[in-house]
Amino acid sequence: MLHKLTAEFLGTLFVVLIGCGTAVVAGSSIGTLGIAFAFGLALAAAHSITGSISGGHLNPAVSFAFWLQKKLDAKDFLFYVLSQLTGAILAGIVIYTLMMDKADFNQTFYTNGFGIHSPGGFTLLAGGVAEVLMTTFFVLTFLTVTRSKGDASSSILIGATTLVSYLFLTPFTNGSINPARSFGVALLEGGEALNQVWFFFLAPFLGAALAVFLERLLTKK
Repeated sequence: MLHKLTAEFLGTLFVVLIGCGTAVVAGSSIGTLGIAFAFGLALAAAHSITGSISGGHLNPAVSFAFWLQKKLDAKDFLFYVLSQLTGAILAGIVIYTLMMDKADFNQTFYTNGFGIHSPGGFTLLAGGVAEVLMTTFFVLTFLTVTRSKGDASSSILIGATTLVSYLFLTPFTNGSINPARSFGVALLEGGEALNQVWFFFLAPFLGAALAVFLERLLTKK
């Protein structure tokens, strides 16, 4: 279990550091497409490394889906989530440490939000529907490809799904589908991002539950 939790910690740290770090450092020059590629490629790489150790969840919503499927017991689910959150928090600290001496660093950390904190000014309802749908799509892909493939191609497909999910979600919420990604940087920014972070636990967990339902429906014989 220690190996699994270490893999989840390091993998989540890598994904949040590369994804949010790229957005903070170069977001204005590479745009939404570049940021989406950063998140997608980072997750593909991290999953390929951690998949055979911990399952490569790297996301509390994915672990929640596995708990719902009874593939994780309650204790292991809790430890997985704590490891993922800790990795994401450390990623935020690293980003802050690297950027704090930059005069133009606005300390937004590429956080998620709705309403006035949404890039496109979308409401809680619009952001919620978008996050639930994309998390459902992402978790369903994760469950399906890891069950049927379980090789390097599953990591590529998971990364590609993350990429297209972020392309769709960025105008709504800056893209979450991962409560750890949201919490780690919101904790560092504080303010409105931290006040809204509950939403980025609720919506992905609802999406994960819907993905489990659909996976059972689609695979039922």
